[in-house]
Amino acid sequence: NIINDNDIAQQFKDIFSKFNKAEELLEDKILNNDEENIINNNTINENDDNKDINDNKPHISKKKKKIASRLSVAELKQLVNRPDVVEAHDVTANDSRLLVSLKATKNTITVPRHWCAKRKYLQGKRGIEKAPFQLPEYIAETGIAKIRQAVMEQETLQKSKQKARNRVQPKMGKIDIDYQVLHDAFFKYQTKPKLTIHGDLYYE
Repeated sequence: NIINDNDIAQQFKDIFSKFNKAEELLEDKILNNDEENIINNNTINENDDNKDINDNKPHISKKKKKIASRLSVAELKQLVNRPDVVEAHDVTANDSRLLVSLKATKNTITVPRHWCAKRKYLQGKRGIEKAPFQLPEYIAETGIAKIRQAVMEQETLQKSKQKARNRVQPKMGKIDIDYQVLHDAFFKYQTKPKLTIHGDLYYE
């Protein structure tokens, strides 16, 4: 009987609660909303705290990560079979071990050291007088240089009108050399020019 009375009382309480005043109903809703707002504010504050913690972590750039991942010269020398060919700038390569193995390969041509120099290529030659071009010996023996010099001397003696006329209507065949002489020069007496051999490079 006690249990039944309690159940009946609870049912009547629920029914009478529907007939409460509007102010009392609103108070309950406001209390519920306040509780929800407090919970939401707490979660927002927690997220902000986590964000601040993440922001306080130092940001490492890609360049610093790349430098940190590089091997030192001593480490690279321990990893390769030929540590004697390892140089300071070899550790900056994408694949340092492959580079060192290529350098250690037999008959490999070394790269000239001026590739990493700060000054531009051939700047050391500035101020040095360049030697004038000389005809190869087999062409000079045809006498073409003397004939050309004689023609140029004749042109210097000409008047300005004659020079202007020659520019408009140039005369051909001024330098006339026997065909046989030219044939012998190029097919009989021609010598091979000096060429670079395997591994022969310019070192400034």
